[in-house]
Amino acid sequence: MLLNKIDLNRLRVFYYSCALKSFALVAKELNVSRSAISQSLKSLEGEVGISLFVQKHREIIPSEAGKILFESIEPLFATINGTLEQLKIAKSRPYGRLRIGAPKVLGSHQLVNAIWQFRKEFPDVRFEITLDLPERILGQLLRNEIDFAIVDAGDTFAKLFPVATRPLAIEKQILVCSRGYFSSHSLKNAGYPTLIHCEFLSHVPDGLEVKFWFKKHMNRLPRDLKLALSINDTFALIRAALQGHGLALLPAYLIEKELKSGALVNIPTTKDAYQNQILTAHLPEKVPSLAERKFLSFFSEFLGRAL
Repeated sequence: MLLNKIDLNRLRVFYYSCALKSFALVAKELNVSRSAISQSLKSLEGEVGISLFVQKHREIIPSEAGKILFESIEPLFATINGTLEQLKIAKSRPYGRLRIGAPKVLGSHQLVNAIWQFRKEFPDVRFEITLDLPERILGQLLRNEIDFAIVDAGDTFAKLFPVATRPLAIEKQILVCSRGYFSSHSLKNAGYPTLIHCEFLSHVPDGLEVKFWFKKHMNRLPRDLKLALSINDTFALIRAALQGHGLALLPAYLIEKELKSGALVNIPTTKDAYQNQILTAHLPEKVPSLAERKFLSFFSEFLGRAL
């Protein structure tokens, strides 16, 4: 490849020579002598084997070959210069793109609302959001397809991946069912033997989050559950619970209205609500940008108020 044989610094001198067309201006811009510029251009012509200039006296006039080369490299140098300017700006104020992976409900509601508020103050930050299951989001993080991940059930899933984590928020979840299901299955003072024979609704086919609820509240980790429905959509689970399909572990803040009206009933226990640990996950070696640090601080405070 011919490019391997070219001194890129000489290409830089060539770029400024064609752009400024004056030895004096190029010398001032690059802080080098006129003789150094002349020698660099002569060496570049030797490397490419083509005459790039008609004359090199006070005014620099590119040849036809020089014009073609300049037109080829001008967009590249402009792009590099623009990128460097953006990186410089990004060190002093939040700027640029943030790629975030998040759970569907949190991402489509709290995250979108927080971004709207954040961009009022920092409009130069733009966002690309991916909504998916924790294990898929973490896989994207390892492939560097996102800058950081927001993971619910983070204390479980994040341990399975070589990532660094930070606590973000705690989401209280409660086991609920419809008023009709609660009455027909006599769940008022139900213990483990009664509950384990109920139908359950879950985000995942193995009902993992419901099993963790049993471990916390009943000190038992069931091997199998009678799953009536598994679907990766919290609002679909809420509808299914309201229709009487079975019991579902749901974020308390999302069903306040249904609990107050009695449409959904909390399964009573003697322990505090199950806590869903929401974490941020990062590649261990990655240094977060100013925009990322600012947004995560903002989002943590936002979630503290919302949840």
